[in-house]
Amino acid sequence: MTKFIDAHVHGFPDRMFDAIWAYFIKNYWPINYKLHAGEIDPFLKARGAMRYTILNYAHKPGISRDMNTWTHEFGIAHPASLCFGTIHPEDPYIVEELERALSPAQLDLRGLKLQLLVTDFDPGIRALDPMYDVSGREPSGRVPALRKALLSLREVWFQGIERALQAALGKVDKGRGR
Repeated sequence: MTKFIDAHVHGFPDRMFDAIWAYFIKNYWPINYKLHAGEIDPFLKARGAMRYTILNYAHKPGISRDMNTWTHEFGIAHPASLCFGTIHPEDPYIVEELERALSPAQLDLRGLKLQLLVTDFDPGIRALDPMYDVSGREPSGRVPALRKALLSLREVWFQGIERALQAALGKVDKGRGR
């Protein structure tokens, strides 16, 4: 069996996943793999996945804290996952949540995922400055580089995935393996 790393896996609490699937089917496209959270790990491992990302997003203000806690707990339960956090630009606690989500002493998530298709905001808005400013603070290199300098959010996201994949292959991080 060919081994691989799946770099684009969405994970949400089950009820939220059901609502997201219904929304996307109605407004955008069909969902090929409807896997609730507990089904993701065995499904991917049975097909040869060594590691995989868990990506989710806050579609409205005020839910990123709970999403990040859920993602952190998923990562503890599923060590093969490379978990990314999220924020919403209208979160009243954006600075504190960035610190909590990305700090190795707290949730220790790999980076951030934002979903512009659903949330419909400009990635260059001032409210996201704290997200761009948090990059580079961790000397361990665990936090993906998020630079504002003429990078599209898509490029920023792929930088985070690249760092996570390097970590999974043992090229960056000798940490807890999550």
